[in-house]
Amino acid sequence: MKEIFLILGSYLLGSLNFAIIFSKLLKKSDIRESDHAGASGVFRQYGPALGTATLILDLLKGVIVGWVAIALSVQTWCLVISGVSVVAGHDWPIFFRFSGGGGLATLFGFLIVILPVDTGIFTLGTLLLAFIFWKTPLGKAVRVLGRPVPAAAIFGIIAFFIFVNLKYGFIWYGLMILLLGIEIGVRRLVVMINDKRKEKLEHTH
Repeated sequence: MKEIFLILGSYLLGSLNFAIIFSKLLKKSDIRESDHAGASGVFRQYGPALGTATLILDLLKGVIVGWVAIALSVQTWCLVISGVSVVAGHDWPIFFRFSGGGGLATLFGFLIVILPVDTGIFTLGTLLLAFIFWKTPLGKAVRVLGRPVPAAAIFGIIAFFIFVNLKYGFIWYGLMILLLGIEIGVRRLVVMINDKRKEKLEHTH
């Protein structure tokens, strides 16, 4: 039973999308009407103070799920599904009509708890790669699902996925990263489709 409660609780915790909560409570608006429902969107729309608060809270969602899963000594499959669930809650929050953010901060918070050394090394490596190639063609953004993503991030994620598979095996950690990547990619695709629909509606009016 503890596994079921952890998975469901992870999804509900993830569904607390603080970008939407802050925009509705403090700004009397819905950030999804103007920007991305995550820390980056809050930074752009409402400034660094709220943006930083959103980023920290999004990170903490993943951290809390990782800590609880470890404290309960759940099996690896439950740990994996819990991580996927908290990110899924952020992406498709039940409290906000299943329309949320991208989940990267929440994902990072979860991974830094369950795979601290590996995640830290590859995060630093990716940042270093981004710095080295900042002014070169490799450092420029590439378009993934219609949205620009730094090339260094692509290299870092692929390298991290390969490393985890070699070290831990595809089941369970490799599968978790693959599922999380698919989940975030699908969310990005949904956002891109919705953006195009909004553009068409604006043009028709």
